[in-house]
Amino acid sequence: MQRTLASLLLLIPFVALAQGGDRVSAYVAGMAALEDSSYGEALRWFERAVAEDPQFADAYFGMAMAYAPESPLHDERRISQSLERAIRLSPDNPRYLEAQLQAYRRTMPEARAYSTTDTRRPVLASRLLAVDPENALAHGELALNAFLEFDWRRQMARRQGGWDPHATGGTSGAANRARARAEEHMIAALRAEPGNISVHRLRLRLAVLAEDNEALERAATSFAVANPANPYAQLYLGLMAHRRGNVEQADLYFDKGIRSMDATERIEFERIVHLMGHGERAAFEADSSTAVSRFWRSRDPRLLSQENERQIEHYARLAMADLLFAEPQNDLRGWETPRGEVVVRYGMPDGHGRWLGADFTAKRFGALERWVYEGEDGFSLVF
Repeated sequence: MQRTLASLLLLIPFVALAQGGDRVSAYVAGMAALEDSSYGEALRWFERAVAEDPQFADAYFGMAMAYAPESPLHDERRISQSLERAIRLSPDNPRYLEAQLQAYRRTMPEARAYSTTDTRRPVLASRLLAVDPENALAHGELALNAFLEFDWRRQMARRQGGWDPHATGGTSGAANRARARAEEHMIAALRAEPGNISVHRLRLRLAVLAEDNEALERAATSFAVANPANPYAQLYLGLMAHRRGNVEQADLYFDKGIRSMDATERIEFERIVHLMGHGERAAFEADSSTAVSRFWRSRDPRLLSQENERQIEHYARLAMADLLFAEPQNDLRGWETPRGEVVVRYGMPDGHGRWLGADFTAKRFGALERWVYEGEDGFSLVF
């Protein structure tokens, strides 16, 4: 926040300063108050500035920052109102457009990044790129838009007989073109901001959904190079090794990543009560360390090997659930969501489909998704 506000102070229009007047004095005082995290005082100064000049776009932008998420005055509706006013007055200002796009990402579900009924997010990202071609946020947004289109078209192709990752025509070809656009925007975003974690994660998600192990290796390696101290860099390398069947290497990566986590993060990777039967839970409550060791040993398919393949698969499922189903806007890790919980317990489904409709039993309406698990004890779930 400090660096952003300092840079904004340097961007005060020289024309406005040359004109002088109370509006500029009020604006400068408001920016200084923001730097001191005095949000209420800042808001009063910005309100004085717009009272002096209702066409003062920067003052409306300042009001939006006074209502920002880190402020005790946080109000997303007022942020949007202030930014809309600023953008109407100065439609090509990249700072205003970027702030509005950030607000959309906070308040809208990810699915709105690719929607046939609400195109505000991609349209705004395109406007931002038109005035700031290297903008990492805009490239990341359009990468997400193309990623979601790829996922949708890939699902359609599978219902029509199968998705062909090499096709250039038909539904598969449309899916592949969306994937190529996603990759182009991700590369551009990471060129502008190499450590951007959300874009790195999106790149990993794309590789997982495309079942492309080479792309997954590139994405995991790139994440680790850009964010070497991040524990999840090791988890994603472990997921890559697991997908390639290199259990020994996956075990090393997962162990290193989990050991480097703080205690709060590590809890989920050590928590197995939700995987236990009733008898095992009773033993766990009596002696947790012994019960955990016994739990994994009883599920090890290859007792003579040094690695416990089932435990390693558990870590891979956690990493994949977090990649595919995290909900940052709701502060939820992937394994905390309904689909993520299912993946951790049962793995990815053998088949799934999406449709628009209603599940009156579950009281779900709109976009529905069915997961199918095959086998002797097969079952299906609707989300």
